[in-house]
Amino acid sequence: MVMEIIERSTRDVDLLEIEIPKPIANAAIAFARLHGLSENWFNSGPVDLLQSLPSNWRSDLSPLDTGESLVLKTISRLNFIRTKFWAMCDRMRDLDDLVAMNPSDEGIEIAVQWVKPLDANPDWPRHVESMAQALKRRLLRD
Repeated sequence: MVMEIIERSTRDVDLLEIEIPKPIANAAIAFARLHGLSENWFNSGPVDLLQSLPSNWRSDLSPLDTGESLVLKTISRLNFIRTKFWAMCDRMRDLDDLVAMNPSDEGIEIAVQWVKPLDANPDWPRHVESMAQALKRRLLRD
């Protein structure tokens, strides 16, 4: 949605910060109450990604909005593809988002190579490859 690839709404905003500063967390809760949102709509839910994203992921951030007290940025398109592909392999979610993103074959291969070592199950690499083939089929590339 942030990258204007999909139009569906979302229930939350995921941050890649271990701890949200207290004034921002309080403002997010006040905003949630004012607009009938879950108090956890602005959260550090995917902070596990910090251990897995490439070490230079912060150098690829793109600005979204700059306010008086807050600057919002998003991860790069390639890192979005990586994380969406991981979610697809892990929880069978995000296939539609990946199709909407229309990653190149090179982008898919980069995601495959990144996702393969993220699970110790010996069948995981084969599963990741099969998910890549399923994605390519949906993209009509197979």
